[in-house]
Amino acid sequence: MFQTTKRMFQTTKRMKRSQRKNPLPYEIQQLSWKALGRMVVHLPAKVDNKGEKPKPVLLGDTTEKYVIAGTLPVMKTGIPLTKYGVKLQLCTNLDKRPLSDGGTQIAEELLSPLQHELFTLANEYRDVYYPEMNHSNSDEIRTVYCLHSLNHIMKSVENVLLHNAKLKKYKENGVSTEDIEFRDQGLVRPRVLIIAPLRNSAVKIVEKLASLLLPAKGQIINKDRFYTEFGEEKDEEAKQESKKSYKPEDFEALFTGNTDDSFRIGISIAKRTLKLYAGFYKADMLIASPLGARTLLAEDFDFLSSIEVLVIDQTETLYMQNWDHVLYIFQHLHLQPREQHDTDLGRVRLWALNGYSAHYRQNLIFSSVAFPEAAALFSRRSTNFAGKVRIENEVSASATTVCRVLVPLPQAFHRFPTQTAAQSADERYHFFIKKILPQYRDQLMSNTLVYIPSYYDYVRLRNHLHKEDYNFGQACEYTPDGKLAQVRNRFFLGKKRLLLYTERLHFYRRLTLKGIHHIVFYQLPTFPHFYPELCNLLQDAFQSPKYRGDSSQTCTVLYSTFDAPRLSAIVGSQRAAEMLTSDRSVHLFVSGD
Repeated sequence: MFQTTKRMFQTTKRMKRSQRKNPLPYEIQQLSWKALGRMVVHLPAKVDNKGEKPKPVLLGDTTEKYVIAGTLPVMKTGIPLTKYGVKLQLCTNLDKRPLSDGGTQIAEELLSPLQHELFTLANEYRDVYYPEMNHSNSDEIRTVYCLHSLNHIMKSVENVLLHNAKLKKYKENGVSTEDIEFRDQGLVRPRVLIIAPLRNSAVKIVEKLASLLLPAKGQIINKDRFYTEFGEEKDEEAKQESKKSYKPEDFEALFTGNTDDSFRIGISIAKRTLKLYAGFYKADMLIASPLGARTLLAEDFDFLSSIEVLVIDQTETLYMQNWDHVLYIFQHLHLQPREQHDTDLGRVRLWALNGYSAHYRQNLIFSSVAFPEAAALFSRRSTNFAGKVRIENEVSASATTVCRVLVPLPQAFHRFPTQTAAQSADERYHFFIKKILPQYRDQLMSNTLVYIPSYYDYVRLRNHLHKEDYNFGQACEYTPDGKLAQVRNRFFLGKKRLLLYTERLHFYRRLTLKGIHHIVFYQLPTFPHFYPELCNLLQDAFQSPKYRGDSSQTCTVLYSTFDAPRLSAIVGSQRAAEMLTSDRSVHLFVSGD
């Protein structure tokens, strides 16, 4: 006992010495607000320069004043929205009540509690990661970031016009402007970039911008062209066909309308005009999908040099499309332009010229699920001097998705050992083929669905089953419709004992697979509601006649310590912590009657 305490004391001393040598660049604190819940706040650490000698100032140099690091956010109540610095025009359009100018209404009357708290953080130009977006509150969140983006653009343009008027007045009065300096612009004009997954998302964003910006007599330039290219393009027969099959609410909300995932559009903003299809170097705001932006970035990236507000909407859908496209966009932010693009370098902010633009860019990331890739993107790419806020709420027992499994079903959760995240894929594969898969060679374990979130794991398992001569079928996002229908039918009839099924296919199609008698989750789903959706397919209504009324269905789940976020969303935070730290490696849940 004494030796253990001594080792712990020595380890603590080494950690403290390491932190003194290499201190963290940020401080972490926690807050709790009513609507957002638990917030983890990262603030830039204050640097103590008392012991350093002041650097000599060379001839012609000036001492640059740095910004003050961000402080803890404070919730303001009982004040008009105009006191937040929001333009009166936006407040008036936000307030839909008749005979109200919107200027005297307090923020709580114009915004919902969630909107008020999110806007408070956004208005202070903090980075925000909110992983609790859903189809019910998506419009509220869209209102917040559109209001903030419009307000930022209008204040920036007004500032530039004010300085232009001053310079013009000085010249008219014969006053020399050599010593007068207005640093109010970026290297290029676009200030706001909104990344959205589908064209129907772009339609909702543009309509929200128009409702907030334009008065009754406002004008949307190129409106007809926009709805022609971004509107829904379905004939009546296709509409009737789509209504025959039932789809969940979140699927209908996402895939209703134009679902093309390749688009980009520039928007120029004035007081009474919203001009769509503005040139990228003449636009104030850009709305693009990752694929649409990447195809253009292969040729030119200058238009991303001065982005000051970056919004990523429906991040989980971008992850299902191609996450590499999102990373590619981040790699091309704030690169040095190839051309000047009619920029007056005398008006460009000093921090933009010195290459510090990334520390002045605000990142607003919204997602419906908390997945590691989005958290890593927020952690590594968000270096805002104002600090960043990550929402981290525990999943209560009443909000778990395992409670939505309605069929009588024993669910065995198997924890496999792994040391690092890099080794977890290999450890999962070896555990599955050695411990789990041999059980399904028995004739009694036929009609087994294997759910695989990662396509790379899918290919690896497919090759192994081919090599071992298993009787199996395969269904992924690249499977043609005819072959997919054939393999589903053969699986239902029991001619295919195993069926490999990818998460991306389920995300885009939400197939009602029939004939499942056993289900294996090779990894927990990225979307927690997929778990009960698939488990409930084992009810008698979807079974073949030989299994109908049988009570021998099973569910097997593989997880590791690195699946903690997915496990918490399905079984709850408290129960997940117990399952990850327990001495037992197998945990059993029984649902239904």
